Amino acid sequence: VRFFYVMPYSVYILFSPSLKKFYKGHTSDIEKRMQYHNGGHEDFTRKGIPWTLCWHTTKATKGEAMKLEMKLKNLTNKRLIDLMLKYHEDLTTEGQEIISGLMTSWPA
Repeated sequence: VRFFYVMPYSVYILFSPSLKKFYKGHTSDIEKRMQYHNGGHEDFTRKGIPWTLCWHTTKATKGEAMKLEMKLKNLTNKRLIDLMLKYHEDLTTEGQEIISGLMTSWPA
């Protein structure tokens, strides 16, 4: 009998206060990926340091994570915020604070 360990993948949403932009991605190691983004190792995210983890959820396979990431990338900021509020159990404390601030400062 063979046992296979299925590594879960995280789908995440970051926010950059300096750019006022969200970044969506997926990874098998969220802590390492946050260090990578905030370490200036990627062209796009280098411009927005520091990035804050707002929301993340887990998917069983890389394929499922990629599919959700693509859906997130096609959402407007309003719909993205609505999704994070709908699945609020996956919001970080920092994410809750960021969304509260954005909802009062961004147009509807």
